[in-house]
Amino acid sequence: MKKILFVRHGKAESASWEIDDLDREITTQGSYDTTLVSNEVLCRLVPDVSKTMMVVSDAKRALQSSEIYMKNWALNENQRKVWPNLYGDLTTVDFIDYVSHNVSDEIDLLVIVGHNPTLSDLVNQMGEDLDCWMSTAGVVTLELDLDSWSKIEARTAKMQFSLFPSEIR
Repeated sequence: MKKILFVRHGKAESASWEIDDLDREITTQGSYDTTLVSNEVLCRLVPDVSKTMMVVSDAKRALQSSEIYMKNWALNENQRKVWPNLYGDLTTVDFIDYVSHNVSDEIDLLVIVGHNPTLSDLVNQMGEDLDCWMSTAGVVTLELDLDSWSKIEARTAKMQFSLFPSEIR
């Protein structure tokens, strides 16, 4: 059994003409919500951190959100890979191709930290009959009946749980 935890970055500072979108930082509220959710997810999943890999967008707010998870879950930097394609348009086919070629079968939990609408689209395309929209700092965990990431396919995952900051504040 393999799992994918989709994590939307925490609330970011407002977009403006003065700052590049990739450079927008997580707000204090975004940091708080991400910490709250990451701690709750850790309690629910109880992952073997040695079998966890994180793939994160190169946007500053996603990197900052991933750092919160890394700290709370005691992950090391070798377990985090930056994938710029998570920022912007990413097809389900591209996602499946990346996972099947870049994630070792020793990994049981793949954590994806990125943005909407990409993450919500991926969740809905990977899952069976899902219609999900992820709020900032929200997560969705999908279970796949796989022994190898090379066998990953769309529309085969089952939702284990979703969690959003408003549910636990």
